[in-house]
Amino acid sequence: MSHTIENKDKLLARIKRIRGQVNAIEKSLEAEDECSDILNIVASCRGALNGLMSELIEDHVRMHVLDPKKKATADQAAAADQLLSVVKAYLK
Repeated sequence: MSHTIENKDKLLARIKRIRGQVNAIEKSLEAEDECSDILNIVASCRGALNGLMSELIEDHVRMHVLDPKKKATADQAAAADQLLSVVKAYLK
């Protein structure tokens, strides 16, 4: 069973918000809104997708790269934290 099942409701709520943002982009384009307004919506959508990606990557590292059944060594935990820090910085 995938670890995403544990957070399924939370993840689906995020997806529904992202879907709403994508729909807002479509409506703005159809309405021929100002470029800056559309770009702001796109930036918000991108931020939401990056946040989702960051959360999924962190869960993947903690559940599949590190073995949750075994206590990680200090070096392994530090390496995972460093990797996640870089990923989060990249996705901002």
